[in-house]
Amino acid sequence: MEIRLAENGDLSGWVQLVEPMRHLFPGLETPESMEGYARDIAGAISRQEALCAVENGTVCGVLAFSREENELAFLAVSYSFSDTEYLIARVLSSDAVQCLCPCS
Repeated sequence: MEIRLAENGDLSGWVQLVEPMRHLFPGLETPESMEGYARDIAGAISRQEALCAVENGTVCGVLAFSREENELAFLAVSYSFSDTEYLIARVLSSDAVQCLCPCS
């Protein structure tokens, strides 16, 4: 499994991962809200504030963060990887925290 900064080509895989679980995230209930979410994630990707876990070419975990707000903004792991979801989430979170500002 590869954990890396998300690239523009990862956006469709990111949205496909989130789509079946969008009911778990307030504000992503409608197709219109998912379109807005995809635009937001495209922005995070362009700012290099998005990480993804990729296994055999499939996006299986995603994390968006904000350097400006110094926060983790969104984390999801595919249902298909439930046996390793905690590991994927932990590695994504750890890598994202390293991109944030250190505490004073």
